Amino acid sequence: MENLNLLYKFIIIDRDTNDVVVKKTLRDVSEFINLVCKNNISHNNVRLKLIDHNFFEFESLIVHKLSFI
Repeated sequence: MENLNLLYKFIIIDRDTNDVVVKKTLRDVSEFINLVCKNNISHNNVRLKLIDHNFFEFESLIVHKLSFI
């Protein structure tokens, strides 16, 4: 179970295409968002958005922080 915590931290769902992507780090999340979306976001802004809630929406994407018990 510890390996899952290290490998899978964030899931990104594209509502337009129904694609799902799993990322390890906040920087990976921001790079993917910047690649797919028109607007850019920094990894610090991703972190700030995930502090209050475990997910946020950005354009057509839903980013969710995974938490394993």
